[in-house]
Amino acid sequence: SERNMSKIELHPLFMLTVSDHHARISLGSSPLPTDSPSLGLIFGVSTATTLTCLDGQPFLLSSDNLPSPANLDIQLRLHQACFPSRDIVGWYCSEPCVPQKLQITKMLQQRYSASLFVAYDPGTSAFSALTLSQLQGGEAWVERPVTYDTELPEKVAVAHVASNQTSGLSPKVRALAAVEAGMQGVSERMDAILRYLRAVKDGSRDMDVDTLAKIAAVTGQVP
Repeated sequence: SERNMSKIELHPLFMLTVSDHHARISLGSSPLPTDSPSLGLIFGVSTATTLTCLDGQPFLLSSDNLPSPANLDIQLRLHQACFPSRDIVGWYCSEPCVPQKLQITKMLQQRYSASLFVAYDPGTSAFSALTLSQLQGGEAWVERPVTYDTELPEKVAVAHVASNQTSGLSPKVRALAAVEAGMQGVSERMDAILRYLRAVKDGSRDMDVDTLAKIAAVTGQVP
């Protein structure tokens, strides 16, 4: 059955993931052309009254201009290895969006009961939410109001980190330090990661979903 859409919340991590994905493409840090839209899955949770978008993950289009169902299933398994309660609740795209928006939404709706589409406007950094709904006259896009919120423990943690920052460091220096720390963390683990991935590729080791999820977490340390 279709998920409840009466209230849609966008978590800050989800919004950061979407904007960062678009920035990577537009700045040339992607194999895609710099004018390509950013496309990705939305992972989240739903209750009787609220659908919360918690995180996003890019996907690529296959030769039929649709995402591969097999690849989407793998992405879902990897995500649920770390967050079992989450599911695919929709997908996002930066504007201008791909022409096959309707086909992608229908595919996710049929496969995961996920009819939510979130559009990101890079020019204004604004997010808008639409759902593909069954109305009396047939299918139609319905705009949904969104709220931006996070859980109280995360608010407390962010406030604590902010209050303990060294006042003499500029935001740019702190950002560069975060990049350096991320690069160092990945570098220290890269040999072991490559050995494991090569062993999985040549068949000498079985693929383990939990291990792949941990590798994704490590490589994701680089901003």
